[in-house]
Amino acid sequence: MRLLTLKDFFNSVDYKITGGGEFGWDCYGKNIFCLDSERQKKSRYTFSTGVIFNSKTSTVYEMSSWDYKKKIIYRWVHPRYYKKFLAENRKRGINPFKDEEGYKIEEVSATKILRETKIAMIN
Repeated sequence: MRLLTLKDFFNSVDYKITGGGEFGWDCYGKNIFCLDSERQKKSRYTFSTGVIFNSKTSTVYEMSSWDYKKKIIYRWVHPRYYKKFLAENRKRGINPFKDEEGYKIEEVSATKILRETKIAMIN
């Protein structure tokens, strides 16, 4: 099983970071941050992606990518933390498999999320 690295994320977005900050959930522990990258065409967002990681160990816990054209959210969660991710969603009253705006959520492999992100960020 392939795990994601920060280098994978940076490569997939061509090192274009548009935002970031501390991550407010407890499921991944302490020192957790997120970085975002967004793609715009004609002043409209077409694709965005984010990564959640530990700032001390560089462990990547989650990567999500929103394809606004296809109305799909691709999500990868580190397998060792998946149960904690689900528990935190339950605690907050969130259904992690249903998007409020009607986007389809696909749980995907590390390879697929990187491929989809790279393609969307280039096009």
